[in-house]
Amino acid sequence: MKAGGKRRARKRPGSGVIWMLSIVLIAIALLASGCEDGSAEPGEEHGDRAGLPHDDVIEIRYPGGAPRAPWCEVEEPRIEEPEILEPEPVAEDPGPTSGLPPNELGSVIVLMYHDIGGEEGEWRRTHDNFWGDLEYLWENGYRPVTLASYLSGEIDLPEGMTPVVLTFDDGLSSHLAWKDGEVGNSKPDTAVGMLLEFSAAHPGFDAHAVFYVNSPRPFHPMPQEDVAESLQWLVSEGFEIGNHTHYHANLGNLSDEEVMRVVALTEAMITDSVPDYRVQSLALPYGVLPRNRELAHRGVFDGISYDYDAVLLVGAEPAPSPFSVRFAPLRLPRVRASSDELERWYAEMQQNPLRRYVSDGDPDTVAVPEAWADRLDEDALGSRSVRWIEGE
Repeated sequence: MKAGGKRRARKRPGSGVIWMLSIVLIAIALLASGCEDGSAEPGEEHGDRAGLPHDDVIEIRYPGGAPRAPWCEVEEPRIEEPEILEPEPVAEDPGPTSGLPPNELGSVIVLMYHDIGGEEGEWRRTHDNFWGDLEYLWENGYRPVTLASYLSGEIDLPEGMTPVVLTFDDGLSSHLAWKDGEVGNSKPDTAVGMLLEFSAAHPGFDAHAVFYVNSPRPFHPMPQEDVAESLQWLVSEGFEIGNHTHYHANLGNLSDEEVMRVVALTEAMITDSVPDYRVQSLALPYGVLPRNRELAHRGVFDGISYDYDAVLLVGAEPAPSPFSVRFAPLRLPRVRASSDELERWYAEMQQNPLRRYVSDGDPDTVAVPEAWADRLDEDALGSRSVRWIEGE
């Protein structure tokens, strides 16, 4: 019979001795095997270790297999899956705030820049002074927002921050130029280069600005073949492009047909360069409106139509809140970015802090001082709710 086969034990002379001897040998084998489970069939393992002939192996069967030695019944340690804890989100430091209570009916400064670099002048800011402007804004709780977000009231800033809109007129090479002629590699001493550098060093101070360009050669002496790609790059980086007319025309001196022509030609240059881009605003050259004021924001020439949400003036004062009854986007005032005008209006905001727009940190609410209830344009709220602020 093959090893491991089943058979009955036969009665033989001296079988009692053999029985006892087998029990002893099996016990010795189990001890020698350590803490094995002893589940092997007789003759496969333990019978061979006993050194007995297969015919003399005593078959001992246990339901469920042979028991383990009692000293081997050691409970195996439980291995629990480690709990994976999600890291607590670390709030980004927004930087210095105004320290003022919320007031989203306050005014918003729309800064108007022209040339950057060279000697300081009425229409020119040195590199050092422009960098100093950015530092002042940062340290005093001002943060750049897009013109589009300001016009729509979709101003999403941390509590205590004040929006500011940066605009650059004339499409100058001091605004945008490429290092070694490589499109996308802006020169560090341009407005774009300095904005990007400052933004990278000051999280929360986003590099937003509107560049009002003239056709046919914005950012001259930029090669004409680089214009379209350059405008595309500006949009891809989060900047905005506005209309400043063909050859910087004085709209007050032109006929209705000519007004529409010089606006439409620049509209076409921008939208041909950046398909599907919507030009949202016009900055008036010299601050002069056409005799037919409607043509500054709506018209058509040679099949080219334009329809703008805002027309920006030259200089004047801070602009009203988009939730104010005084908000008039088709005659939007700006502050000229020269030393005297900047000092004047920053001082005004410090001396009269209620005049300043201050975010409540919640884009779904509009914080309004209770005493200013009559200044609120409820139609501008949309789906937002009013958060009334006690005090004056």
